[in-house]
Amino acid sequence: MSDAEQNASNQWAMLRHGDYNPSGDELPTRKCHVELTSGHIRFALGASGEARFLLPLGRSEKAGKFPVSAALQIREISADIEGDRCRFLDMTCTVFELESVFAEVVDEIIQRIEGGANGPLAVRSTLRDFRSLLLQPKGKEVSVEEVIGLVGELLVLNELLDLSSHAWKAWMGPRGGRHDFRAGGIALEVKSTRSLTNNIVSAQSLEQFREPTNGNLYLVRLTLEITPGGVLSVSSLFNRAVQRCDRPDKLLECLKELKCQDPEAPEWNTMSFSLENEVLFRVDDAFPRLTVSNFHGGELPLGVQGVKYDIDLSQASGSIIPGTEKVAIQNELIKCLAQV
Repeated sequence: MSDAEQNASNQWAMLRHGDYNPSGDELPTRKCHVELTSGHIRFALGASGEARFLLPLGRSEKAGKFPVSAALQIREISADIEGDRCRFLDMTCTVFELESVFAEVVDEIIQRIEGGANGPLAVRSTLRDFRSLLLQPKGKEVSVEEVIGLVGELLVLNELLDLSSHAWKAWMGPRGGRHDFRAGGIALEVKSTRSLTNNIVSAQSLEQFREPTNGNLYLVRLTLEITPGGVLSVSSLFNRAVQRCDRPDKLLECLKELKCQDPEAPEWNTMSFSLENEVLFRVDDAFPRLTVSNFHGGELPLGVQGVKYDIDLSQASGSIIPGTEKVAIQNELIKCLAQV
C-alpha cells in the first residue's frame, strides 16, 4: 500500500464506501499499517459518519485525561474486534469542516509512534502542537453575564456529578426546561452575580419560579468574584465535568444550546472566578414571586403575551435554607434521577 493510500483521509473514504473486512455485529474498522504490542491502530466511523481514530490500549494501560473541545472528543472505549474484546483510545472529529485538519493530526500521531513514541504520549504531544488548528473560528463576543451564568451552572453540575456520573441528565435548562436542573419533583434554579450587595434576580417568565407539581423548587444564589488565576472558569469546570460524566458528548450538546460552541474558546475564558458566597432558598408561597396563580382565573389578561420581572432577595430572608441541607437536596435529586 502506498503512502497516499495509508493516510487517514483515504482510510475514512474507503470505510465510507464499505471497504472493510466482514465484521458481523462488530465495529467496522480498517487496520493501520502500524501495529503496537496491544494491537493494530485502526480507523473507524461514528454513527453519523464522523472520522474516528482508534489507538489500542493494553489491558492495564492508563491513557490519562485529554482536553475535549467542540471539534474533538477523546474517550476510552471497549469494542469487539476480530473476536476479541479490545480497549481503545477513541478520537472522534465532530466537526466535518475540520476533518482535513484531524487527518493531519492522525497522520502525525502515527508518524511519531513509528518514531518510537508511546501511543498516548504521541497523542498528547501532537494535540498540543495542533491545538490552535482544531479550534473553530472565534465566535461572537460574550458578555460577562453570559460567562458568569454558565460558570454558575457548571459549578452546580459538577457538584451533582460528584454524586452520579448520570447527573448531566438533570441539566434541563439548555434543553428547554423551565428550570436549570430537574429530576422528578426536585428542581434547582441557579442565579449567579458578581456582587454580594446585588439582591436582585430576574425572572424570565411566570413559570421560572413555579415549583414542580407536588414537588420542590430551590434557588441557588451564587456570588462569583472575578479573580485572576481563579480556579473557576468555563474551561476548568467543563474539563472537570468531563472526567466525572459518563456522556461527555451530551455536555457538549448542552453547551452548544447555550451558544458556547467550544468550552476552551478564549471568548469564554478571558475571566476566571472564585466562589465568594452561596445562599440556598426554598421557593414556595412564602418566597416573593409571580406565577399564573396571581392572576384572576389563572390566566394572563387578554393581550398580555408574557411577563418578566425582578425579585429582591432581601425580602426573601425567611426562605433561606441552612447550607447544611444542600447535600440532602442534591441526593434527593439524584435519587429521583435514578428512578427515571
